[in-house]
Amino acid sequence: MFDHYVMFRLRQDKKGELNTFVAKLMQLKQDVPVIRFSEVMVNGPVGPKSFDLMFHARFDDEAGFRAYMAHPKHIPVMRYVDEVVDAEIVDEKG
Repeated sequence: MFDHYVMFRLRQDKKGELNTFVAKLMQLKQDVPVIRFSEVMVNGPVGPKSFDLMFHARFDDEAGFRAYMAHPKHIPVMRYVDEVVDAEIVDEKG
């Protein structure tokens, strides 16, 4: 198993995008077959330095994770992250 965790903090002017962001992350499980399990956890209530949500995805192995990173359905989500997020923390465990 290979686990991928990402915590996101939305830009202050993009806080209204939270539900859209959650939907995009949840859709990845349907669109990217190498994802074996995924979950999105929303933090609330949040302080000024708190992260808004966390995404966790599980893959069979690191090769599955790499396939996910390059998957054509994942690329637009990464671009969206660049537009709405001001901070993220990424961790992978295999």
